[in-house]
Amino acid sequence: MKKIVLILACASLTIQGMAQTKQRVNAALTAAENSKSGNFKDILNGFYQLAFKTLSKDEKAIEFNSSLFAFIKKHDNDILKTRTRADIRFLRNFQVNTKINLDDEFNFNGYSAGFTYAIVNERDRSFVNLTGTDYDLHNVEFKRLLMGVTNSYLIPGPPGITAADRSILTESLNTISNDIVNDRDSGEALYATVVADLDAAIAASPYFGALPGAPYTTVSARALISGLRATHMNNLENKPLWTISTDGIADKNNKFNRINAETIFLAGNRFGELDFRAKFSYADTLAVSMPRSVINAKLGYNFKVIKGSDNKSVLELKGYGEYNNILKNALPDEKESTFLANAELRVRVTDNLWIPFTIKYDIENANVLGFLNISYNFGD
Repeated sequence: MKKIVLILACASLTIQGMAQTKQRVNAALTAAENSKSGNFKDILNGFYQLAFKTLSKDEKAIEFNSSLFAFIKKHDNDILKTRTRADIRFLRNFQVNTKINLDDEFNFNGYSAGFTYAIVNERDRSFVNLTGTDYDLHNVEFKRLLMGVTNSYLIPGPPGITAADRSILTESLNTISNDIVNDRDSGEALYATVVADLDAAIAASPYFGALPGAPYTTVSARALISGLRATHMNNLENKPLWTISTDGIADKNNKFNRINAETIFLAGNRFGELDFRAKFSYADTLAVSMPRSVINAKLGYNFKVIKGSDNKSVLELKGYGEYNNILKNALPDEKESTFLANAELRVRVTDNLWIPFTIKYDIENANVLGFLNISYNFGD
């Protein structure tokens, strides 16, 4: 009888553990997404992005970008179980970019397709890897003590544990394992006994006894562990991102006439993120013998001015300098090099909708240009 009870209880806890693992991975992915600025998501989006961009007088576009993870997840709801972490990391770091280009009258003027790949993406690494951190070490010891206490009730003497008590024990393991320690109904005396026994196990633990702030109880130990996790998640926004991307562009007659290659690097701190971008473009002209090649470089800093709940950025302001150089075949009245001083204000209207407004100032000619963009990130 004891063996049957133990097998049933362990099976219940194993199934529950698998569900909790999936929940933890989903929670980690959500935390990673929440830590990203709107500036970050315009470079690499964890799911989908639809954007309308008026980048310049000569470049207007409707964009749709999707990570491979989002595309496959749409057709495989169990992707978190059927794919390895390495697979999912690759899928989330590979983004497919498509674009419909428009002319000055917003008529169809061609299309482009390409990809972005994150060589370094520490904000998304292994779904927010907590292995080896104080959070992980404390949590492993806490779970070990919790399982020991719970198992002591699952292997009782005659007449054995009741179905109702087994349900309470299973729920106790679930709530306490997931950072929830509540006062329960007075009728659930078994839950209170589990917490009291866990209090005693923690107080007697050499591991928790050696930590600053000892002695600990179930509640205070859980608060310590939860606080460490929150700190780790908040620090995600400081992690670097380095991407490479390329795209090919065709005109409305399906003639391939331009290719771009770009690299972007972001590195943050508690105020925002350093932003560096370098782009090379090669384009055909009306004169076949005179193709143009151009480089563009930007360096600036994106400030997270206001943050909302769950560490989400709400208002961002980026100041940056921009340098353009026509390496080959500048037009007769065209300057080979230009310098711009730019500012970009980005407002989060809803969880998914961003409105960035860019002002560009031509330092030499004292010209001011303004561009309004809209980006919608969804699927997360």
